[in-house]
Amino acid sequence: MDILDYVQKQSAILVMGPPRSEKSLFVRQMVVEGFKRGEKAVYVLTNNFPEDTLTELGKGIGSFHVEKGMMRIIDCYTNFVGVPRPDNDITTVVSSPAALNEISIALAKAIKDINPASVVVDSASTILLQSPRLYERFFQVIIGKLKSYSIKSIILLEEGIHSEKEIAVLESLTSTTLRFMGGKEKYIEVKGMGSEQRSAYEVHDGKFLLKEIA
Repeated sequence: MDILDYVQKQSAILVMGPPRSEKSLFVRQMVVEGFKRGEKAVYVLTNNFPEDTLTELGKGIGSFHVEKGMMRIIDCYTNFVGVPRPDNDITTVVSSPAALNEISIALAKAIKDINPASVVVDSASTILLQSPRLYERFFQVIIGKLKSYSIKSIILLEEGIHSEKEIAVLESLTSTTLRFMGGKEKYIEVKGMGSEQRSAYEVHDGKFLLKEIA
């Protein structure tokens, strides 16, 4: 089974990997493929400016989909780094990645506004670092609510900065874990298909090329 086909059928996905392992590119490709099917998406951004994410998504699909209401962004980053901006038609700005109640309220509104097929949290690492005592309950509630609405949760996590317990908590809340391994030999390790399996990948012209899982 192809990884992308398999992942599209999952309700909650944890995507892990070290920096520069192209895990964010993989998720953006998933979102772009969803746009092509008419599926909407919400991004919760904790470590990136909204315009940067829109630019990267636009490379794959074109900004007209955003203009037609295909996407909402919850911006937890700009105020946090001292570059405050107002809300607009696409973006709702919250005070910081630690403002979990603000994030929850903004997410509820975005879901009501566009009824998305998926919600992407990029990245959960910032939330864990900013709210070490509250993140478990936050993700438990968010992922549970999204599942009840038949909305896919895609949670990105930076590898190498979290404890085994923190990773285990997020894995317990999601149905599948994708672990990206960078370096000379790039592959994705998949947990949740009955057993751990691996698939090699490469990036060509900014897009993923994946081999089938044996």
